Amino acid sequence: MTADKLRVLGGQPDEHDPKGALMFFVGTPGLEGHPPRVAHTFSVPLADATPESVQAEANLYIEAMRKAETIVRALHPTLTLVH
Repeated sequence: MTADKLRVLGGQPDEHDPKGALMFFVGTPGLEGHPPRVAHTFSVPLADATPESVQAEANLYIEAMRKAETIVRALHPTLTLVH
């Protein structure tokens, strides 16, 4: 799983937030018969849950993973960051 392949996979009501929120999943889509791989979850309050706000939150995680991959490659070019 690399940062370039990470996407918002979907969302569902966040059962742990009494004020009402949606929990979203960031990961990679499944390939032929394999389930998606979730790398990160985050919640967005219902009042703020627009496609743009969800993508912006997901982008924070994806960008952090890109930076981490860059650092790992700089330190050791043959290693792969698994997240």
